[in-house]
Amino acid sequence: MASEDHLAASAPGGDGQRTPTEALCATNPPIHLYTPTNLVWKGTQSISSPSPITINGVTIWSSAPIHILGGPQGQHLLISTTLSPNFARGWSRLSDELKLRILSYNLVEDRPVGIMDRALGSIFMQHLRMTPEIATLSRDIFYKMNTFELRPRSASIRRVVSPAVFDFPKPAVNAHIRKVQFIVRLRGGEWHFLRRFANGSYGFPNLQELHVYIDQRCEYVLRGDWDRFVQHSVGTGLEFSCSGNLQVLRPQKIRLRGTTVQSDEIERVLKEKVIFKGNVEK
Repeated sequence: MASEDHLAASAPGGDGQRTPTEALCATNPPIHLYTPTNLVWKGTQSISSPSPITINGVTIWSSAPIHILGGPQGQHLLISTTLSPNFARGWSRLSDELKLRILSYNLVEDRPVGIMDRALGSIFMQHLRMTPEIATLSRDIFYKMNTFELRPRSASIRRVVSPAVFDFPKPAVNAHIRKVQFIVRLRGGEWHFLRRFANGSYGFPNLQELHVYIDQRCEYVLRGDWDRFVQHSVGTGLEFSCSGNLQVLRPQKIRLRGTTVQSDEIERVLKEKVIFKGNVEK
């Protein structure tokens, strides 16, 4: 087999020297792009494609490899042509395990996914428009393997709290969801949604893992005192049929009508009132 030195001496140009492009491709072979994907890498990566590529909104068409600078947020690469029969034939030759790994890489985030995450939603929709098998696998992976974030919302202006609202996936979708992160503040209106969630009013019949976060990071004043909140809003408590945990996202202390309640006490009381079928790591 010829050595790299021999290949370099035989390269076009006649002087035995590689061009910068040739040198980069020799040490960092181009990735051949055939499907939309999101890549994260350090340094420079070479990309080649038989059709135009859209890179973060900019379309480029080049017969030579395209060199792209990487970054911690990654680059979203989109081909501008439809998939050919060659893709379907190549996909059918892959093992089931490799298919799942490829789709999981594209569709599973290492952070909780908001229901209004347009970027990931766009990638998900692209997979649903591919082959019937890819659409079925993608739907299963997306909903079962991601953790979805739910958060009631209300505003407080001059101590007047607006009615809370709560957006959640429709029942046809949330039946597939297995993991949820629920963020709530110590407001009666927001706690009401957590109680209804525990009662199954919003669906999620197959939920396996729930992380409840009490968000007190930016709020120091509650409308009522702590004892009243526990008595009237928390009441006898909540019980979930899935595994989970509860944690307070805390400042050092919360001020209640001139008194101070430590976050440790809040967490202790709520952990006694909010019961899960089993415990999971935070």
